[in-house]
Amino acid sequence: SALWKSSLKFDTLAPRMTTLTLQTDMQGMDVQLPVPFAKATERALPLRIEKQFTGDMLEPWKIQYGQVLNGLMVLNEQDAEHAIRRANFSLFKPARLPVTDEILINGKTEYLSWESWSRVIDSLPESSSGYQPIRIDLQANQIEAFQRRIEKVKIQAENAPDHWLVTLRSRDIAGTLNIPSNPSLTVKAKLDHLHLRDGQILQEPEAFGSRATPADLSPIDLDIQNMTYNEMKLGHMKLLASRRPNAIIIDHLETNTEATQITGTGAWTMDPSGRQSSVVDLKIHSQNAAATLSEWQYTQGLDGGTGEAQVNINWSGSPRDFSLAAIKGDINFQLRNGRILDIDPGAGRIFGLLSLQTLTKRLSLDFSDIFNKGFSFDKISGQFSVHDGNAYTDNFMIEGPAAKMAMNGRVGLVKKDYNQKLTIIPQVGSSLPLAGALAGGVGVGAAVFVIQKIFEPQIDNAVSIQYSVTGDWSNPIVTKIQRKKRNRK
Repeated sequence: SALWKSSLKFDTLAPRMTTLTLQTDMQGMDVQLPVPFAKATERALPLRIEKQFTGDMLEPWKIQYGQVLNGLMVLNEQDAEHAIRRANFSLFKPARLPVTDEILINGKTEYLSWESWSRVIDSLPESSSGYQPIRIDLQANQIEAFQRRIEKVKIQAENAPDHWLVTLRSRDIAGTLNIPSNPSLTVKAKLDHLHLRDGQILQEPEAFGSRATPADLSPIDLDIQNMTYNEMKLGHMKLLASRRPNAIIIDHLETNTEATQITGTGAWTMDPSGRQSSVVDLKIHSQNAAATLSEWQYTQGLDGGTGEAQVNINWSGSPRDFSLAAIKGDINFQLRNGRILDIDPGAGRIFGLLSLQTLTKRLSLDFSDIFNKGFSFDKISGQFSVHDGNAYTDNFMIEGPAAKMAMNGRVGLVKKDYNQKLTIIPQVGSSLPLAGALAGGVGVGAAVFVIQKIFEPQIDNAVSIQYSVTGDWSNPIVTKIQRKKRNRK
């Protein structure tokens, strides 16, 4: 325990003025409050409390806690609990008593933890004296909240009898939150922008992840004018989530940009044994697939195109446990009327295969007229089954006026590799009627068209070439599969 020194000073020139001073270096005391107030037992940190008794009801108690805190505090002397009537607790700067009855917490600090201070506030006993106005005006170089680290944040907040109104301003987040005192009521957030990045994620979260349950969250009504994730532009985002016994249900999710609309639902649940699971169902519509890829910060691999996708995935655990290795489900998509460009190898993961700059080195040997300047398509469609860190398909198809391309096999989402078979079928038949008409007239062209349709499967099979695609995304190995020679009788 720490040693305390006390003094009581009487002013002979002002008989009604008496000064009480309490001092300690706090060595031997363990302060278990969050940073910046935390202190180890062996560390010395001076604490000084002073009060001048002058008869003035607004004469404050003065508090100095090292360089961390300067405080001025007026107690309600007529209250049996001697509750705080008016106060200013200022971090790393001088304190000034407010002109109205409120508690003002202001100043600057290097670091704050939202979760740590929330636990402290929740543990405080309720005052029988009723509602006490509190106002917060803080600047923090770093805040840790909801498993993320946010830099250079200005926080302004004030309470009401039944809620807190919080305003946040930083490069990564700006807007207001209305947080009810009752956790079963809806938290409403209206943000100008929210920019999330993987680099913000904490490696060892304090209160979320494995220890959190759906019951720990309140219902949410979220409206963000400008949402990004890892520079991926999601635009205007709305989210409505409700709370059920042992579940948070995403009733509606919607994002909108100039090119892309995403809608969806989801859930985070916990069964009676404590096992948690998460599920997300999304529908994606693109008015311009090339613009969508640009919004998502992929290398420009398309020109034009419209399309839709549906994503139905689930995984064991909380939303924080999401990973490519953990998810299971299905992904279906379809694109129409665009052109695949000659792009860099790394962008091949956009379609799980079509790294055309690498493939054309191999394919142009066989189809130089088709792949010389990219590949126009009428339709791209595919269905993928996702599990164990891989995506599997047996019906990925690209159909264009020059050729069809079919793919089946595996895409390694975790290992970032391929094990697939690619079949190229040039649309050589489409030129036969025209050639016949030019050579022998319309009648001959019609006859050739009929013959083509009868023998189209055989023609396609005769000119198709297959390849195996293996290796990693950045440098796939494309090997032509040799046809087995038929035995002649």
